[in-house]
Amino acid sequence: MQEFPIIGVFRSPERFLRLFLNRQRHAGVVISDETARYLDSLKDQYIEIGIELTQPPFDWREIKKLQKIRNCIAHDEG
Repeated sequence: MQEFPIIGVFRSPERFLRLFLNRQRHAGVVISDETARYLDSLKDQYIEIGIELTQPPFDWREIKKLQKIRNCIAHDEG
């Protein structure tokens, strides 16, 4: 059960990014009609609104590392 907090640590920012992007889409700021579900597609759609998640102040390598840890836990039973 100790793996659930790690999954949540990654899910929270990913969910925030998705919800924020969806609001921008409804407001007409984001042109793409693709529903971004995963981190890499979110990153590509954020570029449309001028936010580059791979540039400072974001640490994209650390974000991807956290994603890999989360995926190992979620898909390989911890």
